[in-house]
Amino acid sequence: MQNWKIITNPIELESIKEFNNDSDCSIALFHKDRGVIMSDADFELEDMQEFLDSKPDGHVLVAGLGLGIVIDLLLENDVSLISVIEIDSEVIEKTGPKYEGNPRVEIIHDDAKVFNISSLKTPPNYIYLDIWDSCEEYQSRLDLLKKYSAYCENVFIWAMDRSEQIHSKKQKSL
Repeated sequence: MQNWKIITNPIELESIKEFNNDSDCSIALFHKDRGVIMSDADFELEDMQEFLDSKPDGHVLVAGLGLGIVIDLLLENDVSLISVIEIDSEVIEKTGPKYEGNPRVEIIHDDAKVFNISSLKTPPNYIYLDIWDSCEEYQSRLDLLKKYSAYCENVFIWAMDRSEQIHSKKQKSL
């Protein structure tokens, strides 16, 4: 049974507007139990902007393949290699084929929480932790940030400010 679906149908996309803060999108990654995990909605692209504005180059490590949006944007820039860690083999099956044969992209089937960064052929110049769903808890995201910051000074994490806001609201309600 397929857990993941890439949605490009305008009628289906219209039905997920609530998730996307009423933003339009042309593509979304949908999980049968968890709903929309990623899209090209404006707010999602804005959350990548700080990382992209840092002008990543050289070897970039990305945790989380998703739809490959950040990979596509990095390929437009001066990066020599993009190593992508993805935990879900079905996501790799859905998105990975568009990078087959591209010598600048390697996809590694592993969990970013336990991935051995020393196994990379060269150390990354930049790291982008483009995950949320597998690290919902704020502390888990902080732990992941700390782990990767020990290997690279240019580490960015997608939507950390939103994660902090959610954590703060939960703490206030306790």
